[in-house]
Amino acid sequence: MIMSEFAYGQSLSAKSSNTFNAYLLPYFQNWKMTSEGNNDQSISQFSIPLFVNIRPIEDLRIWLVDSFSTSSFDSGDVENKGLSGISDTKIKASYSMFDRRFLVTLGANLPLGKGKLTNEEFEVANVLYNEILGFRVNKLGGGFDINAGLGYAESFGPWGLSISSSFLKRGSYQTTKDSKVKYKPGDEIGVVTALDMVTDTLILNGDLSYIYYGKDKFDGEDSYKEGDEIKARLITTYRLSPVAVSLSITDTIRMKSQKLDLDGKFVAEEKNSHGNKLDINLLLQYLITRNLSISPLAGLTLMADNGYGENGAFIWNAGGAIQYLPTKNVILNLNAKSLMGNMKSGDIELSGFETGIVLIARF
Repeated sequence: MIMSEFAYGQSLSAKSSNTFNAYLLPYFQNWKMTSEGNNDQSISQFSIPLFVNIRPIEDLRIWLVDSFSTSSFDSGDVENKGLSGISDTKIKASYSMFDRRFLVTLGANLPLGKGKLTNEEFEVANVLYNEILGFRVNKLGGGFDINAGLGYAESFGPWGLSISSSFLKRGSYQTTKDSKVKYKPGDEIGVVTALDMVTDTLILNGDLSYIYYGKDKFDGEDSYKEGDEIKARLITTYRLSPVAVSLSITDTIRMKSQKLDLDGKFVAEEKNSHGNKLDINLLLQYLITRNLSISPLAGLTLMADNGYGENGAFIWNAGGAIQYLPTKNVILNLNAKSLMGNMKSGDIELSGFETGIVLIARF
């Protein structure tokens, strides 16, 4: 989540037990959307996420996360629409026990961001929320959420096995300024199991997760249930100094959603409105020195058509990153990426680029 791309060099300081870590990530993203017979559309966002990690004692970590973003949407037929502001503040604490084999987490989403939107801002928010476009800040405000988790891990030589569970209690909030109706997203329950192997030259990280979504509510009444999600991910990293190669494959499967029928009962939709999603990313890192590396990268995202033969997508990306460690407590990562493809089953052509900085300071 913090790093724009995964790379071996970025983990050089990962074992640091510093008391205070700060992550600043200014980022710019731009997309152009072209469809036959319609005006071109474009959307851009400049965001500045900030992560602060405090470690007052050895086994306790406290995270504070917030961000500012400003977005502009050109629909092609009227003047540009904008959405700017700070996002909700997230806080999380984790405590490890029994020689770091057992982990307890507790967190909250504090609704300090911009949640009540005008109709024009809501239109921009709907575009930002499209997962294919992958905006860093796709939502500014929500309700007061509480989450808790438990995890257990064990090692066997070079192998590591873990299992964890989490519960997210969602709060309600008003989505627009002109409406008093409150929307409450469904609560979530998640389970993740992971198997890892680490040797001097090879690192394997694999995990399998399942997320159960509860029922959404509008004005206190059940209205919709999102289809549950299964996600499998494998990251393979081969390192032979001064070169490291990483391949990441993530497959996401979403089940049928449930909607209210004429009798007010929840029934599964006739066809699955979701399409399976596959992400593949390849990164090559060359360590020029221990403090300087360059990393060309490439990847693609495939989203299958849903049960109605719609919403498929194909996007490829290519770019690179430069990472510099001026001191043992500072990491600077500069990266840029170009993206091309289509969505809506080929009806909309996409082209875009993104560039940003990851600045990490440890004290």
